[in-house]
Amino acid sequence: MDRTTGRRIAKNTAWLFTGQIVGRLLRAAIIIYAARILGAASWGAFSYALSVAAFLTIFSDIGINALLTREGSKNPNERERYLATSFFVKLTFLLMMSAGVLIFINHLTNLPEAVSLMPIALAVFIFDSLRDLGSAMARALEKMRIEAVTNIFTNIAITIFGFIALYISPTSTSVILAYAAGTLVGFVSIVIPLRRYFRGLTRNFDRSLVKPILATAWPFGLVGLMGAVMINTDVLILGWMREATEVGLYSAAQRPIQLLYIAPSLIATAFFPQLARLAADSKEKFS
Repeated sequence: MDRTTGRRIAKNTAWLFTGQIVGRLLRAAIIIYAARILGAASWGAFSYALSVAAFLTIFSDIGINALLTREGSKNPNERERYLATSFFVKLTFLLMMSAGVLIFINHLTNLPEAVSLMPIALAVFIFDSLRDLGSAMARALEKMRIEAVTNIFTNIAITIFGFIALYISPTSTSVILAYAAGTLVGFVSIVIPLRRYFRGLTRNFDRSLVKPILATAWPFGLVGLMGAVMINTDVLILGWMREATEVGLYSAAQRPIQLLYIAPSLIATAFFPQLARLAADSKEKFS
């Protein structure tokens, strides 16, 4: 690896860490405040709704984000086609999974408040998932500053909307509506700097790429699924077996532990586009 490549990876890693640290500090402010205002029971219902939505909608990715980053790094001329096709494939899976959750919503939890929050929680993760697709394209371009700035901007929006919502109506519904509005703002904010690639999605959609994308993406999706299972299963099990108050207390204590997962994933993310390009262009440098 030459010095220029090393500097680029270091800069991208710094951007990713900055985006995550600042973003999570901002979100921590609203999380701590909301947990105190809502109380353990409502906070537990809120956390459970988000956990169920996150756990189920992870299936909608099936590794598409990582595949888009890899193919966008290797084949710059194919970026628009891969983004457009990946967008519609992912949107289809998101809508299918969301419909499944809504159909079986009463069997997913015994917390009535969480049931009422679930449709809005699904909107949160639809917007977040589509923003992640934009982040995957930014990684393919090795412009992690776009991802970092968007992540910070999204969390600023969630925090501002969250405080306003709690001031107007201190309920779990208000908080989750604030999350939905913030994630929608985040999705729009990543489309703007990448508008060159998002423009003409229907025109650039290539049906012949759908099968190769699905066939190639599943190993990435399997890794992501295992991570989602590891992080979210405990909250789901508690939601089936215990009361909302206990789920809320457990979720509040679990948040700091989840921060430990960030560092290795961000370092791998910074290296991934370069490794994908070297694997395609220069096997000697890759080895």
